[in-house]
Amino acid sequence: MVRPTKQPAPVPSETWTPAERNAWRLPPDIKPSQWAVEHFRIRRGYRKGPYRHENAPYLKGIMDIATRPGVVQANLMKGVQMGGSTLTRILMAWRAHTRPGPCGLTLPNRDKGRKIIKSDVLPLFRRTPVLRELIGRESSDMLIETIDLLNGYRLSLMWSGSATSMASDPMMEVINDEVDKFEIWSGEEPDAIAATEFRLTSFGDRRLQVNLSTPTVTAGKIHQLCQASTVKLFYHVPCPHCGHHQVLKWSQMQWLNPTLTRACLEAAQEALAAGRLQYQAGDSIASFPTPLAMHDHVLWLKGMLTRWDAVGGRREAADLLNRFGDRAVWYVCDHCQARISTSDRTVMVRRGLWTTAEGFVLDAHEQQHADAETIERFAPETRVAFQISALYCPWVQWAGLVGQFLRAIDDPSALFAFTTNRLAEPFEFKMRRVAETVFSAKCERSKAPEGTAPAWAAALLATIDTQVDHLYVVVRAWGPGLRSQRVWHGKVLDFAGLDQVLARAWPVDSGGEQAIGLTLIDSGGTVDRFLDATRTQQVYDYALARQPLVRAIKGASRPVVGLYAPMKNPMGTLAGTKEEKVGLPALAAYLIDTHRCNDLLSELIAAGIPTADGRNVGPAGQQEAWLLNAHNDSEYNLHLSNVQKTVDPKTKREMWVPKVSGARHDYRDCEAYQVAAAYMAYIHLLPAEDELRRSPAPVPHAPTNEEPPVSDGGSSYAAPL
Repeated sequence: MVRPTKQPAPVPSETWTPAERNAWRLPPDIKPSQWAVEHFRIRRGYRKGPYRHENAPYLKGIMDIATRPGVVQANLMKGVQMGGSTLTRILMAWRAHTRPGPCGLTLPNRDKGRKIIKSDVLPLFRRTPVLRELIGRESSDMLIETIDLLNGYRLSLMWSGSATSMASDPMMEVINDEVDKFEIWSGEEPDAIAATEFRLTSFGDRRLQVNLSTPTVTAGKIHQLCQASTVKLFYHVPCPHCGHHQVLKWSQMQWLNPTLTRACLEAAQEALAAGRLQYQAGDSIASFPTPLAMHDHVLWLKGMLTRWDAVGGRREAADLLNRFGDRAVWYVCDHCQARISTSDRTVMVRRGLWTTAEGFVLDAHEQQHADAETIERFAPETRVAFQISALYCPWVQWAGLVGQFLRAIDDPSALFAFTTNRLAEPFEFKMRRVAETVFSAKCERSKAPEGTAPAWAAALLATIDTQVDHLYVVVRAWGPGLRSQRVWHGKVLDFAGLDQVLARAWPVDSGGEQAIGLTLIDSGGTVDRFLDATRTQQVYDYALARQPLVRAIKGASRPVVGLYAPMKNPMGTLAGTKEEKVGLPALAAYLIDTHRCNDLLSELIAAGIPTADGRNVGPAGQQEAWLLNAHNDSEYNLHLSNVQKTVDPKTKREMWVPKVSGARHDYRDCEAYQVAAAYMAYIHLLPAEDELRRSPAPVPHAPTNEEPPVSDGGSSYAAPL
């Protein structure tokens, strides 16, 4: 008798959940650009809804090229609000769905990182259907600093300055966001870029490090990474008139001014009389479809000449250009010199391609490609760099960029912000050291007597550098366009002598007197030999009794957001225990980024300096911005020239240091503090001097005891630093 074989018990269908079964499926093999169109949605901002490459065509090439075989590092130097955040989210989500593995996201600090994870990354995984299906038990898998999916994807949050957060398991992909805002390397551990690169080692040629940031200075991390890349790509767009592909450059932007308007009118009238439909003026060619269109253009140019008569300065000129947009602002093709308007840009950018300055890119087989997007495999260990400016951005008008530039010309901090945030170029400071003869020459050119303020002065500001047994003082007059003139400088022995200087009424060369409106005093930490209190405590006591007109300052040991930042109440800090702090008076004190103040000071010193042939270093017609009086003091001149800008070998940060160890630079410190004082007093917001001649503008408000807003964006020395 044959016994029947025992059949295995059937596996209950509920053993594996639908989410687990879905996680076992083979992931789709599609490019990030395809995945974005199929699955990604923009949920914030002006263009909400399904992702479309037409809105930011340049991002398509970046996301596809960066993930090609052979590419191990992708570096993007970009302008602000160019779609960088969208790019990082697409790369993370695409990787989570199609290439699961351990990945990391590095941000400047933990607080910002946790905020971004909570507000952007977690909603991305929860609201994208193909990713939501891969979430297990959300309470344990969707944390603030780690995200785990059922298919093996794991995203870890890391932050710069924390070796612990970056010293863990291997990773397949790491995205380092805003690397130029990363904390300065301490010298004890590898910096954030190197640390995350080490974590990628185990994955060999499957690894990928993505670094992106708005640039700052030439020594900034993103610029250095782009310079070290093996393939440097730029977005080339075709001219709508001749078809020539070119990189959009600020030097090719052109806009009307009174002189060019008159030249255009004369050339247009001559062409119209001769029956031609185009004319050339200002190195650009304007074309029109019909004689009637050209006739209307001539009438408009005549009206513009009248409008220019009512324009009193750069800010009013910017408003006028913004009003007429494409008619008044255009791009000049570097091949055919035709005028290209903002309205032409949309089609141009959609037809653009990523390629090198030479016009071709080599693949892994040494074959040339006109477009890097057509390459299927790059050479092993390829590091690719991308650069994209706001000139390509569909939602940024060229006339608006011109207006921002015109408003920034006289303000080094605003010009810095425009160059880095809009043009995506590192800012190159003109002067890294200044010869002593520059200052003696300024004194020789000056006809201003010592102790007298100029008539154009909007405010007098005083700054003090504190020493153990005396104080260095500089009084400087400030006016529109950050123009300034030294009124007085010298040494005083004690605080009583300082009071005499600060309380003095300074004569004005046009008549009348002017008082000092704001004083910054350095709270040096040296010990007074004759008193029990430290010099710092003496400064705090002195400022406390005289605030808000006197403010205590201290040099920051690391970069701050802007030129200055408020400190905690130092009176409470010096008092000791929490019980003793109760009821103590509040002192408004500030940290000063002396290196950035010195950067701006050097720019102001250089502005408008006449050369030997009588020309200016700066733009044509720029007046000398930073003036001295006729007192030619060799000690002052030496102090101002005793520093130079170098790169710290430890932190890789550009810093101002003495040329020779021990060289005195106290007056230089005072003048650097003057820059911070000018921004605290809102001097940079004064209308231009030619605008003031037309309609008087209010003098900046007298300083109050309230904290001034921390410098930000285009009107200050900028958050990028």
